[in-house]
Amino acid sequence: MEPTRLRLVRCLAQAYRSSKRSTLCISRAETNAITIRPVICHPSFFTRRTAPVRSIATSSFSTAFPALQPYKTHQPTSFPGSPRIHSFYDDSTSTWTFVVADPATFEAIIVDPVLDFDPISGKVSQESVKGLVGFVEKEGYKVVRICETHVHADHLTGAYALKQLLSGHPPVFIGARVVDVQDRFAPEYGLHPAEMDNAFDGFMQDGESFKVGSLTAVARSLPGHTPDSMGILIGDAVFAGDSLFL
Repeated sequence: MEPTRLRLVRCLAQAYRSSKRSTLCISRAETNAITIRPVICHPSFFTRRTAPVRSIATSSFSTAFPALQPYKTHQPTSFPGSPRIHSFYDDSTSTWTFVVADPATFEAIIVDPVLDFDPISGKVSQESVKGLVGFVEKEGYKVVRICETHVHADHLTGAYALKQLLSGHPPVFIGARVVDVQDRFAPEYGLHPAEMDNAFDGFMQDGESFKVGSLTAVARSLPGHTPDSMGILIGDAVFAGDSLFL
């Protein structure tokens, strides 16, 4: 039997050849072989939480937002611990966000939310994160954690804004090696280390597990173009971030 990570890489390579420039959410079949589950996860952005973004995130909003419509909903399979997955495609950034839910308890996590950005005006907005809030409220989900698979270079994170808008203000987690990325990019962006001290609520370590209702999620280090990249394995699905970046 091949080591799990080697099989992950082989499946990602296979998926890349048959898809657009993306990494994938892949599933483990009951045969214990890893097979492709058709959920696409696109390369994303470098996380920069500056004061203007925070001021927008903490403004007052109505709690009733129109729900985003998922690109596709993947129902749980017969594999033990299989989650329900809603995938959302952001056309302006060619990015994928996932709501991953336990169908038994309706607890959920949100993976890689996007903050809307208009490059012409330089303004940010929250239509996408508001739509996610509307969706989870419509579905009756309780979001227990927001996960970033990695820091991103081509769009802005919606994690902090989403945290403020969701009931219970769920914590934002990212791979522990994000500190290496911050040290590398801080001088490029003129950021002081103190500005990034509280950018995240927690760090995921390789092999660490956490609960999503009755489901168990496991974080796996899958360094791609940045050392902090993590895969999040839940049942027969893994959200692989930029573990493949060509």
